[in-house]
Amino acid sequence: MSKYKPLEEYLSRLQDHSVKLTFKQVEEIIGTPLPLSATRYRGWWSNNPDNGVITHSWLNAGFKSAQVDMKDQTLLFIKTQDHTTDNSLLGKDRKNKLPNTEWLAGNDSSDLEVLMKLRGTVTVMPGTDLTTPLGEEWER
Repeated sequence: MSKYKPLEEYLSRLQDHSVKLTFKQVEEIIGTPLPLSATRYRGWWSNNPDNGVITHSWLNAGFKSAQVDMKDQTLLFIKTQDHTTDNSLLGKDRKNKLPNTEWLAGNDSSDLEVLMKLRGTVTVMPGTDLTTPLGEEWER
């Protein structure tokens, strides 16, 4: 069993769509200190499955890491759509993940809550250029 399995189990039990943890809290959950690289390199917390064993713990639990703050040693785990239990907005065959939420700033999770409630309510057809002006002619 991986030493990071307790993190996967912890995240799997969560009912919330996100959780903010300190690096110390992650250490308490896994029952062992994190490697020094976890406190030095933001990339250690990336969602690349080839990154390391710990990455599989949150990905397997249906979460992605976001808002990694190396100075304050905190990060946010956000549940992906594939693991949500609310299929009323998603449709049962959807495979898309939640939008990239790393732009969310600060500690206020209200933006994230709104984003979670709105997910799946707008569909942009493939090939649609959202930057093309509609109903007006731009001078060249």
